[in-house]
Amino acid sequence: MHHSEEQAKQQPIDSSAPVPAPPAMRDATAEPHDITESHHAATQDTAVHADADMRAHSPSSATLDDTAHANEQVPASVGAFPDLTFAPSVTTMSEASEHDPLQRRPKVITLCVSAVFGVLFLALAAGCWWLLVRTLAGQQLDNMVLEGFADNLPLVLRLPARALAVSFAVGPVSISVSLILDVVIGVLALGIVCVRKRWRLLVQIVVFATIAISAAEVLKRVLPRTMMDNSTLSPAVNTSPSGHVAIAAVSVCALLCVVPRVWRALCAVFATLYTAEVAFSVIVGGFHRPGDTIAAMLLVFGLACLMLCATGGSGMDAPGTRLSSASIQIVASLMITIGVCALMYAGYVLYQLAPGIMFHAMWATWASHIAMNFIGLALPSLGFGIILALRHATASPLSRLGMLGAPPAPPSRKSASR
Repeated sequence: MHHSEEQAKQQPIDSSAPVPAPPAMRDATAEPHDITESHHAATQDTAVHADADMRAHSPSSATLDDTAHANEQVPASVGAFPDLTFAPSVTTMSEASEHDPLQRRPKVITLCVSAVFGVLFLALAAGCWWLLVRTLAGQQLDNMVLEGFADNLPLVLRLPARALAVSFAVGPVSISVSLILDVVIGVLALGIVCVRKRWRLLVQIVVFATIAISAAEVLKRVLPRTMMDNSTLSPAVNTSPSGHVAIAAVSVCALLCVVPRVWRALCAVFATLYTAEVAFSVIVGGFHRPGDTIAAMLLVFGLACLMLCATGGSGMDAPGTRLSSASIQIVASLMITIGVCALMYAGYVLYQLAPGIMFHAMWATWASHIAMNFIGLALPSLGFGIILALRHATASPLSRLGMLGAPPAPPSRKSASR
């Protein structure tokens, strides 16, 4: 017995011999081939259930199966999801417009601002007519400005006004130089909008021009005028609003709205000067009272702002050209600021001369001419400045600051050194 134990101790241990495993370990490691097959089967079942769940929860699974771009499968090396498909990416402009509403229409806040300014201008036009036509003080002021207005108009404004007031007789119709220029500007605006293929903007311009010119002519014949103060200009006939000024303002406003972005600021300055000169020309020629020109401009400005509320689609700038414009921001800001300041000064002058209006005092007549000169230049500046800003805001809603773009900044040191 002792001899056998000593032999066992002296006998070397063979490490290569299999060591019997415990029962639990033997069950876990037995038959590895069968365990691998069962694991692979379980993985395939999981993949089938996952694919079924994805197809059941996908709203466009039927469409994806029929789409050629959706038949891209996971490589066979993955093996877990052989039938998994991917949705096609949005590549067309129509699909992109569905996700980005600014591709189809301006910002809602811009449309609301345009509507507010449109209603405000129309309300001011109605108030101007009531004050200068339906009140005694208003008629006295209107007639005082009309008498001797050309003599107190600065020479730099008087010469173009007299040139625009020249008329030619074509049969029974008398056509002025300003009307010929209005037609030329209107045809130019229509040509530009057709070349740029802005068809929705073309409809907007045509409807706007038709309504504005028709409203000026109809209101002039429908609105009453009670003679409270004698005037050298047909006191019993209503001449408010002025059709000449309305046509001029409509033509240049249409040109401002159809030109590309780089020309808008320049067109706004031209529209201001041209409309002011036409207004001065009808007063110098004795065709209209000053109040008639003011009411006509306010009427056109209001309808133009309401017209911009319908901007959308082809009436907007192309997405690739929607950039911020420093020229528009600077010019619009200056025009609005100059217009507001000049109108405030003219209102102060009118307030000071109110005691001398009823007596037709000489000092009051001179002051009324000065006030009308400021109003004739300030009102177009304010109106077209606002239209310039709103036009850019409706045409380019993707500008960096949403409305007019980023403010101009001085050049950096690196660019200045270059």
